Order: sequence, then C-alpha cells, then structure tokens
Amino acid sequence: AGGDDPARDLALLKTGSLDLLGEEAARAALFRMARLYPKEVRERLAFYVPLTYLHDLHWFRTKEPQGFPQALEEKLPKALAFFRDFFPRRGAW
Repeated sequence: AGGDDPARDLALLKTGSLDLLGEEAARAALFRMARLYPKEVRERLAFYVPLTYLHDLHWFRTKEPQGFPQALEEKLPKALAFFRDFFPRRGAW
C-alpha cells in the first residue's frame, strides 16, 4: 500500500465526510463504494479507518490541545468499533 492507496482515500472519505451522515449510514456508504475495489483494498480498510481516527487524535493533541479530550471521547470508540466490527464483514464482500 502506497501513498495513493484507494483504501487510504476511502478511509479519509469515511472519517472526514461520510461520518457526517451518522455511523450506520457512513459505514453503509463506505462498504457500498468499497465493493467496487479488489478484496485486498477492502481488507486494508480494517486498518486504514482506525489509523485515520488515530491520526486525527494526534493532530488534536499537537495542534489543538483544548479539543483533544472531546476528540478522544468521540474518535477512539469509533476506531475500536470499526476495527472490531470489520472482521465479521470480510467474508460478506
């Protein structure tokens, strides 16, 4: 996976825009789009989406520390839930 990995792009779309739809709708939209990509790309989402949330937390900690506690409360559970919930879906694609 390189810098122009579609899994990375999909993860950024999920955490940056699709999450505005709410978690259930965001995941549904992500998985609908991900079906257009090879299995290897879809499998990397299990890591890229949580990594993107963790990167957001690092950004808050270093660039906007006053927003870090709220970001931690919001983003860490999403990262953990996506990682845990993803694996049962692997066979569904």
